[in-house]
Amino acid sequence: MKTKLFLIFPMLFLILGGCKGIIDELTKDEDDDEKKEVKEDVNALLGKWTAYEYYADFLAQNGIKNPRDLSKVNLLKELLKYESFDAPCNTKLSKYEIKVNELVLEIKSDKTASMKQNFISKEDTFDENCKTYIADESGASNFGQTWESDSNNKKLTLIDKELGKLVFEVINLNDNELEVLMKLEEGSPRIKLRK
Repeated sequence: MKTKLFLIFPMLFLILGGCKGIIDELTKDEDDDEKKEVKEDVNALLGKWTAYEYYADFLAQNGIKNPRDLSKVNLLKELLKYESFDAPCNTKLSKYEIKVNELVLEIKSDKTASMKQNFISKEDTFDENCKTYIADESGASNFGQTWESDSNNKKLTLIDKELGKLVFEVINLNDNELEVLMKLEEGSPRIKLRK
């Protein structure tokens, strides 16, 4: 019995040793495929992207009977006018107008990038003393000088030396379509773009 075990163990080691090369080859191919996929993802990001859908999850009508679900309004198609009882003076009705007229994201292979947007943002609201506060922040803005991507975490970051970083979580990416969540302090608008 002991003799049979001594003969079987060397055979097992030879079989396992022979399989090691096959396992290494399979693992190597998977690593190469991952690297190729990451490179393809980065290349797919390159180009000029124009937004056609923009949904803001952070807009809400507070204190209103039968509030409208504002997160389902495409701000590129509709001027959104709504009312809400908001802090710091939630006893008076605030009025808002919001629309995104245009959003263009351009990502270049030389690691430069820009995001241009044109929007309407008006509010007729109240300050902490419940005094009327009217603001019109409508206009155009440009953001970005460089970009970086993290394919493992599906993130695209635009970097502006003066304004800081703007992070996008990539939800969907193919040759002609890009869907992202833009990470802002107030929420994460879902944006769909086309080349």
